[in-house]
Amino acid sequence: MFFDKEQRVLWLGQVRSVPFRERVELAAQNGYGILSTSPADFVRTVARGIWASGWRMIASDHGVTSVSA
Repeated sequence: MFFDKEQRVLWLGQVRSVPFRERVELAAQNGYGILSTSPADFVRTVARGIWASGWRMIASDHGVTSVSA
């Protein structure tokens, strides 16, 4: 069974230690269309200087959708 990019999810647990921007790049480079996140992950990302608008822009620029688990 094969899944389209839009159906492939890179789960946060697999890449939790990788900064958000790099996770998005990894997801895009490896054919994932969705990147899972969590509220705690969002808080850590904001603490590193990437706000919600930047979060969405980074994901969108790479053709990835970010969803909270």
